Amino acid sequence: MAKIISIEKNLPHVSFLDLAGNAHVIPKEVFQRILTDKMPLEELEDWREIVFAIIAKWLRGLPEE
Repeated sequence: MAKIISIEKNLPHVSFLDLAGNAHVIPKEVFQRILTDKMPLEELEDWREIVFAIIAKWLRGLPEE
């Protein structure tokens, strides 16, 4: 079961739907910690679904050839 948290204390954040339609709200600080090797990606709950959703969104934004 997903944890419900208040967005107010986690601003700024990134919010998106994964491929199954589940909503994710992730503080930008979490992404920063992952990018600077201060937090392993696997520590993020539902990390696989989140990564797939990010890649899918990025691919949709690429220009078609």
